Amino acid sequence: MSILQNSFEIAKDSAVDIWAITGAQYVNNPDILHPIELKLQSHISTFALNSRRVLESFDKNTKFQLPNGCWSKSGNIDPSTVESDLWNSLNLIIHAQSLEVIFEHLPDNLSYIAKENNVVSYILLSTDRRKNVHVDPFAIVQSFLSDVQNEYAKNA
Repeated sequence: MSILQNSFEIAKDSAVDIWAITGAQYVNNPDILHPIELKLQSHISTFALNSRRVLESFDKNTKFQLPNGCWSKSGNIDPSTVESDLWNSLNLIIHAQSLEVIFEHLPDNLSYIAKENNVVSYILLSTDRRKNVHVDPFAIVQSFLSDVQNEYAKNA
């Protein structure tokens, strides 16, 4: 297996794990939220490194915009701080000096668990060049599992 194929498979596996983590609802309990945060940080780092290698194999003009995320956002985050490009999002993750998982309360009418629920809405990143940028982890893996995977299949 080539290094590119290996990176594609690793990125795809990490994307599925991230999809599962970010598509779930959690009770507001630090004993649950902290391990989720650690798992997401680990998977997102692995995903970013390997998926960027895949993107580097495409034509430089190939761009992937991020779709809407899984959950309706609370409106508490300034949209100008949200990254909408996959390549830029991956670079932010790779070069992050800080990476914080942002949990938000889901409106009660959308929740299927207790009123004290949480979902992963964003990761908050800062690099030496950009501060406090929000990236939607569900959106980056959705883009990879649909758009990038289709482009990769065409080039294989």
